[in-house]
Amino acid sequence: MHADRLSDPTVRGASVYTLARRASDAETEALAERENGLVPGERGRERQVAAEVSEILISLAARENRAASARMAHQLVRDLGHNVPVLNSPERHANFIVLRAARIPSVLIEMGFLSNPDDEAALNQPDHRALIARAATRAIDAWFGVAADREPA
Repeated sequence: MHADRLSDPTVRGASVYTLARRASDAETEALAERENGLVPGERGRERQVAAEVSEILISLAARENRAASARMAHQLVRDLGHNVPVLNSPERHANFIVLRAARIPSVLIEMGFLSNPDDEAALNQPDHRALIARAATRAIDAWFGVAADREPA
């Protein structure tokens, strides 16, 4: 869960990010580069996996995590949209380090923007934060329900 600042104080609303090599849009790419500590244009200088086999294994494992993360993001956006303002196109994706490091399905929930007075006021309200937490809990519980169904008996 995260709350960021943007240079445009009119941008308001929650969004949910999943992992992807390419960002869904230029704004998301800039956000990921800033959060990852990269200087724009330095893409590709991150640590590279040397062994081709490791790359293939990581890719196979990540495929299922990406699919599960997308399902989780979709549910989160649907749930959040009932009670919380969301961005236009709230399901986004980028190459965030915090999502890359996870070995389980994961999403980054942008709860709103501290640069927007309405978002900041809402984020300071316990009831608003509880709405976001309940949506996250439902998405996680749904994932565990699906994961439990796939476990061998």
